[in-house]
Amino acid sequence: MKKKATLLIQHLESIYPMVFPFDQVIHDGYIAIHHDKILSLGLGEGKEWIEKDTRILEGRGNIAFPGFIDVDVCFSDHMEGRVNDWIKLYETGNRLLKNGTMIVGTEPIDETKRSCLRVEPVVKTKHRYPIVHPLHPAEITKSYRRFCISSAHLTVDCLDQLQCAKLYALWHPELSETQILAACCVYPARALRLRQVGQLRPSWKANVLMSEGRSFSDVLNRWHGSNILQVIKNGVRIYPYLLI
Repeated sequence: MKKKATLLIQHLESIYPMVFPFDQVIHDGYIAIHHDKILSLGLGEGKEWIEKDTRILEGRGNIAFPGFIDVDVCFSDHMEGRVNDWIKLYETGNRLLKNGTMIVGTEPIDETKRSCLRVEPVVKTKHRYPIVHPLHPAEITKSYRRFCISSAHLTVDCLDQLQCAKLYALWHPELSETQILAACCVYPARALRLRQVGQLRPSWKANVLMSEGRSFSDVLNRWHGSNILQVIKNGVRIYPYLLI
C-alpha cells in the first residue's frame, strides 16, 4: 500500500531543497511528510499524498528550507548538577530550536545533560570546512566558497544562526543566497558526518524551516520581526507551539 502523508505543507512560494546544484528552487510547491521522513516534494499541491488523517499546513506567502546545524556550540563545561544549570541548558536548547538550529556540534556531554536539550548534540569532529563566527570582527572579513556559519563560540552567546548568516551576507554581497544557506545546513552536516539531514529530499529526515517571503534573499534582507515562523523537527511541528 502506498504511503500517505501525515503532514502536508502546501502552496509554498519557494522550496530550497539544497540538493546540488544548490541554486535549484521549487516554486509554488509542496512538501509531503510521513512521520519523521520526507515522503515527497515538488510542484503543485501534492493532493495525491492526502488521506483522511493527513494534517494540512498552509504555506502561502512562505518559503521552506532545511533545518540548521551548528558545528560549534559551546555549553558550560563546569555544570555541577544544580537545578538552575539544568534549567539554563533546557532553555538554551529551546532557544536554539526556536531560531531554527536542530543539531549542534559540541564537546562530549554526559547523558544527563543531553536529556535536558531539545536539540540533538553531536560530538565535534575535525573537518576541512572553515567555521565562520560573524559576531567576531576578525572573522567577518574572510570569504570562503565552502564554509560553516556558527552562532555560538566561546563567550559569545547569540544562538541565532540566521542572524549570523545575515551579517555574513551583508559583508559579502558577492556570495549567493544559496551559498549562505548551505553554510547553515549542507556543509555543517558534512562536517559532522551526518546522514539524512541538511537537505530536503525524499527519505531524509523531515527537518524543515519556514519563513515569510518569496525567496531566501527576502529573509536575509529582513532585519525586523520574527524570521522563523515554523520549525518542523523530525516531522513534528515544534514551533510556534513551543513556548519560550
